[in-house]
Amino acid sequence: MLPEKLLQGLPPLLPEQDDLRPVVPTVYGSIEYRTWRRRLERLDEILHTGRVEEGFVRLALKRQLAECQREHQAGRRLRPDLCEGDQLLFQRTASVALRVTLARTICGGSYRSFAARLADSTLLQWFCRMERMGRLAKIPGKSQLQRYQGMVRESELREVVEGLLESAAEEDSPLELEERVELGTQFLDSTCVKLNMHYPTDWVLLRDAVRTLMKATILIRRRGLKVRMREPRKFLKAMNRLSMEMTQKARRAGSRRARKATLRRMKRQLKIVQAHARRHRDLLAKRWGETDLSQAEAQQIIQRIDAILERLPQAVKQAHERIIGGRQVPNAEKILSLYEGHAAVYVRGKAGAEVEFGSQLLLSETRSGLIADWELVCGNPEHDT
Repeated sequence: MLPEKLLQGLPPLLPEQDDLRPVVPTVYGSIEYRTWRRRLERLDEILHTGRVEEGFVRLALKRQLAECQREHQAGRRLRPDLCEGDQLLFQRTASVALRVTLARTICGGSYRSFAARLADSTLLQWFCRMERMGRLAKIPGKSQLQRYQGMVRESELREVVEGLLESAAEEDSPLELEERVELGTQFLDSTCVKLNMHYPTDWVLLRDAVRTLMKATILIRRRGLKVRMREPRKFLKAMNRLSMEMTQKARRAGSRRARKATLRRMKRQLKIVQAHARRHRDLLAKRWGETDLSQAEAQQIIQRIDAILERLPQAVKQAHERIIGGRQVPNAEKILSLYEGHAAVYVRGKAGAEVEFGSQLLLSETRSGLIADWELVCGNPEHDT
């Protein structure tokens, strides 16, 4: 159970009536399924018995009430708190967000694959509290799953985990453990959290930029907002052709001069694509109300274009320095991905992964193999010491 000192000073939760929930069907013969089910049932028990779920929801509610207070003082909100209906809705949403994030982390995979698995699994719907007796289950899609994960703040989750570990280390723990968790000895090691990205070849970054900008431009033009230009797909084909040329010329004699010429053509193509994408972006910002897009959807397309346009000059300069100039670029100044700005080069010399791309994660582990603490290093990796 979480220590009472952690829950002191947090806003109380409004009482909720639990909905009638259907029984999860019993499956015979599959030991893998029974093991997976017992794992989720035990995790559900810890969330309840240890008051982990309650502590997290109250921490999230405290943050939400502080945000309401700031909006009220700024004149953007009529009242400085939440009405009863809004608070009950937020409590349920925060609880679902915590459970969905835990389940997706355990299952692994992308948001898209987990959304399909959640819709197909009665057991996962039970754990995430999404099924209701006599009511169709409303299963979130990949975008909603990502928004749920954004609700789970690392600082709030850390407080809950620390309180739970403190409770598990007590002699008479209410968690009914076989033996208390011994926290006196810690083993530390760092690992690389790999990002879902391709190998950061310089000219491939330029191809990625053209692909993203033209796909966003196509979305805008489908809504009737058009600026005079060639068919966007022709730019995609032209950039793909140049990319294949760049790959083929790397294997031939005199490849250095040929690759320089190809890169110059890619840069000219990219300059045209940038101009077209910027004009369509400005047109969408002014006239999104004339389309079938909501303001949030239009803003998402605008942000997608802005993110590429912001990082593109650095990617072009990097490709110019390495291919045309023949100069090395320091790791601290490299751009490895247009979409993962926090990606870093992680060199450990392992047999299966000599060079990795991602973020450094420092883990602290107890004798029993329980992770007791963590730290995600932003930027370039640091020495373990």
